[in-house]
Amino acid sequence: MDKIAVLIPCYNEGETVEKVVTDWKRELPEAVIYVYDNNSSDGTAALAERAGAVVRHEYQQGKGNVIRRMFREIDAECYIMVDGDDTYPAEYGRQMAALVLEKNMRIENVIIEYRDRPEGSESKLNTYSDGMKVLRTIGRLYKNYRPMGFFGGLSAVMLLVAAAMFIPILIKFFRTGLVPNFPTLIVSGFIALAAIVSFFVGLILATIVEKDRQAFEFRLVMIEELKKQLLCKSKGTSLLFLQNGKV
Repeated sequence: MDKIAVLIPCYNEGETVEKVVTDWKRELPEAVIYVYDNNSSDGTAALAERAGAVVRHEYQQGKGNVIRRMFREIDAECYIMVDGDDTYPAEYGRQMAALVLEKNMRIENVIIEYRDRPEGSESKLNTYSDGMKVLRTIGRLYKNYRPMGFFGGLSAVMLLVAAAMFIPILIKFFRTGLVPNFPTLIVSGFIALAAIVSFFVGLILATIVEKDRQAFEFRLVMIEELKKQLLCKSKGTSLLFLQNGKV
C-alpha cells in the first residue's frame, strides 16, 4: 500500500504532463505519481514516464473510465487526484496530505488557486456533446436513486395525456350516447394502463432502493464495530508485549 498516491488521468496532455509530474514529485517526494494514459496520441505516456511517473493505460475512452480503473487498481492511505493540464498547483499538496495522514480527515475543503491552461494546451470538452452526456447522466442517476419521483412523474404525465384524450369522448358520449372515436378511446386506455404500471414500478423500485440503503448503513455499522474490535485486539497485543518485555 502506498502512503500517498498522486493520480493524474491524461488524454493528450503532452504539453504539460512532464511539468505536472515534476512539480508533484518536488512537493511530495515520498508520494508515488501515477499517470493513467487514455489513448493519447501526442506522447503523453512517454513524457510522463521520463519525468518519473508510474504510467498505466486505460483503453476505454472517457475520464470516468480512467478514474474507476485508478481507484480499483491503486491502494493508498491518501489519494490526491489532479488533472494533467497544470491547472492545479502542487504547492497545496503537502497541506492536503497532512489533513488525511496527520489529522485523519476523511473529507476536508482546501481552497486553492485554479490556474488557466498554459498556451498550447487545449481543452478536450465539447459544450454540446458533453453537455448531453451530463444531462443523460443526471437523468439516469435520478431514475436510479429517486425511482418514485421519476416513474411517478412519468405516470402523472401519461395520466394527463390519457385524460386529455378521454374527456372529449366522454363529453360526446353524455351528449349523444355515442362513442364516435373508438381508436382514440383505445389509445387513451392503453396510455392510462401504462401510467398505472409506471406508478407501481416506481413504488417497487423505491422499496428496493430503501432496503439497499438500510443494508448499506448496516454494513457501515458492522465495519465500524469490526474496526473497533481490531483496534482493541491490537492494543491488547501491544500491552502483552510490553508486559513480557518487563518480565
